Amino acid sequence: MPLLQLAGVSKSYGAEPAVDSLDLSVDEGESLVLLGPSGCGKSTLLRMIAGLEAPDSGKILLDGRDITALPAHQRPVNMMFQSYALFPHLSVRDNIAFGLRREGLAAAEIATRTGEAMAMLEITAFATRKPHQLSGGQQQRVALARALVKRPRMLLLDEPLGALDKRLRQQTQAELRKLNRQTGITFVFVTHDNDEAMALADRIAVMQHGRFRQIDAPRRIYDRPVDRFVANLMCDTNLFNAAVESGSGGLVAARSGTLLLHYSADADRPTRNGRQELALRLEQIEISRDPLPPAPNTACGIITDIDYIGDMTGIAVRLDDGQILKASQLNALHEPLLELDQQVWLTWDADALVPLKAEPA
Repeated sequence: MPLLQLAGVSKSYGAEPAVDSLDLSVDEGESLVLLGPSGCGKSTLLRMIAGLEAPDSGKILLDGRDITALPAHQRPVNMMFQSYALFPHLSVRDNIAFGLRREGLAAAEIATRTGEAMAMLEITAFATRKPHQLSGGQQQRVALARALVKRPRMLLLDEPLGALDKRLRQQTQAELRKLNRQTGITFVFVTHDNDEAMALADRIAVMQHGRFRQIDAPRRIYDRPVDRFVANLMCDTNLFNAAVESGSGGLVAARSGTLLLHYSADADRPTRNGRQELALRLEQIEISRDPLPPAPNTACGIITDIDYIGDMTGIAVRLDDGQILKASQLNALHEPLLELDQQVWLTWDADALVPLKAEPA
């Protein structure tokens, strides 16, 4: 039995549904990330799981028990917000122990569990400091220790890393994954950052307008997005609305402008009115300075834009028919840099083109 089950859960504010009849299962020990733009309903869904919001309809079950009407303080879950809300007048140790004292645990038990939590998060040296004496990353660890010390069945995290700089955010992501594996606590994590979602998730649930667009493992979400919305959310992508011409041997021929495209058919993503939308990620394209013979999945054009970002270079190439293709490549040592107005040839494999489902109405 899944640890958490949602059945037909809905929540509206006025006429607009924030969460629209969602079904979801989360397994014990799983790290599930709710990913989507602001206003898609992910935080509302998290707050309903926590008991901070009541659904208009549907059920929330934990360990098979209906907790839909159970108050937040009676649910074996803890929630961590982007604002850490540490008590400024309490030390690190007392902030972490606060919830245990409210439960009336024995002093020895409180001391043991608080010490274990501080050791796990490597903040024992800061035990007597007040929050204003800590860096943002240290405050984040204290808030996480406070959430973990109560040993919840599930930890809910609502964009808790948003206030951290890039390097510290990446370090904390690794620590959260380590904690998830070490403690076995189930994580449900809300973010609008797709890189963060990829780093933290066993599965990603992509949301838009209060509904799930795709729930899958991170690699499959990235490699096989179901539609245009998911493809664009996960990474910068070339999109073709191609006219299908023929199909044989598992390959389909289609045309977008002057481009002849060959892609692998997908029975779950059929053509619609003789057209098929296709996605092509930038890093799947090979860039050549030497001429290539005309062939399917090959293009020639002029570089109109270059973005040098350290380990990668992104380029935009204008084809003869005016189409713009974007590509990226690793910056290899001693390889000459690309230049504006340079002619280049682009090529990619048929399997790199991903057929997308038609956008829902």
